Amino acid sequence: MALELETFTDELDETSVEVLGDPVTYKLANLLPQSIMAFVDHTDKTDAFAGVQITAQDIVMEVFKTAVPVVAATDTITLPRLGKTYNPKDWLNTPSGRGWIILLKLVRS
Repeated sequence: MALELETFTDELDETSVEVLGDPVTYKLANLLPQSIMAFVDHTDKTDAFAGVQITAQDIVMEVFKTAVPVVAATDTITLPRLGKTYNPKDWLNTPSGRGWIILLKLVRS
């Protein structure tokens, strides 16, 4: 019997997020905050408008649906690396369908 990579995909994905992921605090609406691991992209994005460049930070995170079954715009995500809190701006399924890709917007106080 030949083993296929798909047989190990779930275990590889879970292990990689535990080893390479970032700790975040995720609070679903009306529930207590929980500490989870996620892949977070902190990359700066530069846009040019009529010769003026604006650098904005588009924060995107990827998390498994086992940790976050549903996403709502009222959820709050705290990124310890930046020390800031965000809300989901938009979200979509990962290509595998096992996770969420969540675009974040800064919570302004």
